Amino acid sequence: MENKNIFIHIPKTGGTTINTAMHNVYWQTEPDFNYRHISLKDKVSTSEDIFNPNNFERYHDYNIFMMLREPVDRIVSEYYFLRERKEYIKLLNKPPVDFDDYYKKPQTHNYMVGFLIGKRIYDTKPTTRNDLDNVIEAIEKLPIHVGIFEYFQQSMGYFKDKTSIEWSKNLPAKRMTFNRPSIKDLSDSTKQEILELNNLDKELYDYCLTNFESIKPSYDSYKINFKLSKYDHIYPYMSKTCLFEFCLENKHYIKQNFLFFKDLTFHLIKDLAINDGERLVTMWNNTIIKSIEQSFPDSDFHFEVKKAHAESVDNPLNQLINMAEAINNYFKQNQKNGKKFYKAMKLDKKLITEPIVQKASFLSRLFGKK
Repeated sequence: MENKNIFIHIPKTGGTTINTAMHNVYWQTEPDFNYRHISLKDKVSTSEDIFNPNNFERYHDYNIFMMLREPVDRIVSEYYFLRERKEYIKLLNKPPVDFDDYYKKPQTHNYMVGFLIGKRIYDTKPTTRNDLDNVIEAIEKLPIHVGIFEYFQQSMGYFKDKTSIEWSKNLPAKRMTFNRPSIKDLSDSTKQEILELNNLDKELYDYCLTNFESIKPSYDSYKINFKLSKYDHIYPYMSKTCLFEFCLENKHYIKQNFLFFKDLTFHLIKDLAINDGERLVTMWNNTIIKSIEQSFPDSDFHFEVKKAHAESVDNPLNQLINMAEAINNYFKQNQKNGKKFYKAMKLDKKLITEPIVQKASFLSRLFGKK
């Protein structure tokens, strides 16, 4: 029987969670007729034909649905997710220095509308008001069922009604960004500027938010338990990217130690077949600090990174971020004397050990103390 559901996945709107839940798979499926996303080959959206008025009659019989996200929150998530993914960042005319530089680049503006009408990510051709009008016309006439990221559970209930998809009551959240600020950390002037630069996205979001709020009470009782663990994303991330990429600003250090990081990653994932995210980060951190000590014993560089490693021992991701910050700061503060510590390390597999699991004593278990 033909699948009459079409999911349009705008990047950074929770779409990977929805796509994997639809197919009951660990990771997202490739784009096809029923799943509109970014073409892996050329980074162009595959949803263009749906929003062409000439094709409305073709799509009338399909249940088309998608999620929108508040524009400021979406672009913050987009930047911190994509900044170390060179295959995307290279599409910008010039790589961004930081988030402020990123959101001011015209190529990043109004991407929700741009994606829907078929643009490539970071397209050089600006999105227009006519594009927005075509999107809204398609939403009204087909229709397209639009959920709101900020009302994720209610949106899933709405999608269930419109598509007859039975969602599991327990779903893992996918593609969480490891290290990003909250929009609460942004100044009011920055948020206002982002909204002005993305005025078409804001208009689309506000229009769909108003529509959704009129039906939201019908779905307030719909509940899904989302498992929110960043460690669930470590394995797929490390399979493609150096773990330091998202938190270590000193890319020269990563480049100099490329083979070391590659060998370490392959040994953990392939040779030792470790797929538990927290265990992977713990063993990565421990091996890094031991390798620095082996390569540069009794050095102030080792001392600074070791001090950072000693922090947040109960939270390996925070420990990793602290170590990256220590490396960044050390090379900034020791530009001349620090050059020798760029010397590439070599992986000694004997340094890789299983993390020690602290077992609670009998009295601790008895009285519930740690």
